[in-house]
Amino acid sequence: MPAILGVMREITMPIPTRAVTARTVREQGITRGPVIVTGGGPLCAGEHQRAARELAVALGAQVVEAVPGRRLAPEILAASVVLPSAPAGLLAPLASLCAWLQLPYAGCSPRAATLASDPGLVAPVLTDAGFATAAGVAVDATSARGLDFVDPVRLRPVGGGPSLGWSIASSPKDLRDGLALALAFGVQAWVEELLDGRALQVAALRTRGGEVALGSIHEIAPDSLFAADRPMETAAHHVIADLDPRSDALVRRSISGAYRALGLRGPASFEVVLDGPRLTIGAVDAAPALTRDGLLTAQFAATGWSYADLATELLATAY
Repeated sequence: MPAILGVMREITMPIPTRAVTARTVREQGITRGPVIVTGGGPLCAGEHQRAARELAVALGAQVVEAVPGRRLAPEILAASVVLPSAPAGLLAPLASLCAWLQLPYAGCSPRAATLASDPGLVAPVLTDAGFATAAGVAVDATSARGLDFVDPVRLRPVGGGPSLGWSIASSPKDLRDGLALALAFGVQAWVEELLDGRALQVAALRTRGGEVALGSIHEIAPDSLFAADRPMETAAHHVIADLDPRSDALVRRSISGAYRALGLRGPASFEVVLDGPRLTIGAVDAAPALTRDGLLTAQFAATGWSYADLATELLATAY
């Protein structure tokens, strides 16, 4: 997305001060407490911007927005810790900047952020770790012209967040329109098979002790096992999946392992399809917006976590 690309260019530019890092600033006694970085443009960052404001209230933090033309480094240099609340495409450059400035950062490493934002990279990593993933292929504007419609597929931008630019193609026209939509939000589109079964969404968070905490499991489409009937956007209203103990354990064990295999930190959301004893991992969102009324918050609330608990735990995982 042009908005994100513009921000990424600014976010990675070094500040014009030789050998200045957060450590030297802290040694001078200058600090501004926690800083939450948001941004990504009006089309893709609305929920992340709202989450940033709500997290700031919960933590007594300040919010800085990364926008084209604004140098981010001077804005965060005195932060005691930086928390991201931005689309996936901004996580890697922000993590890299914080590492360069020697700032404590409560989010994914640059490698993990880059990995998790690209389904073409996620799939082989999870496959090597022993997890089944939905088959798919990445195409750009040129290679997309050679795609023929065979079976219904789902299309989404590579590096985009959930729902934005997503569609299901059930006909050749749907395929053409869906590719155009996905490519409007990214340089590449991810075209993946649709799997029938129970569609579930699982929220995960690495705790300060290094364990992977999971929220309750959300049923995306309670009334249908058919992929083509599922809504493109998961409802904010949390529907707790009624799973038997064996299936529940399979889902939790798989998502904990997948989270670790990808090297994630901070909140993440995993889409899975459960078909009898077979579990397939679909979309991975390493940058869900942590809003007070959001689905991820509701999933953790169902297991006893308050919004303040989530915000405090996120802050405590900074490295």
